[in-house]
Amino acid sequence: MLGGPATTVVAGDGPGPDLQKPVPFLLARRTGTAARFAALLEPYGDWPAITAFREVAPDLFEVQGPEWTDTVRLGAQGLDYVRASRTPRRRSGRSVPGARP
Repeated sequence: MLGGPATTVVAGDGPGPDLQKPVPFLLARRTGTAARFAALLEPYGDWPAITAFREVAPDLFEVQGPEWTDTVRLGAQGLDYVRASRTPRRRSGRSVPGARP
């Protein structure tokens, strides 16, 4: 999850489906008149592929892996993305106006 002003993060164990066995949890809380959370969840097997996640402009995010960069824009029409590969083989999604390839 990207950081933000006035954020408190709490980690601990709480009740799960089996009330006798606690499960880990993470809670992020923000104070103020408005709050926005941007989180990226990455399921993986042996090791994670994502090396960086940042907001480069309002509603425009960059996700980096070892040999690729995804640029993701959130908008009223939904989600748009473009993938730029740093290897000779190139794979692309839909173009995002203002995105950096």
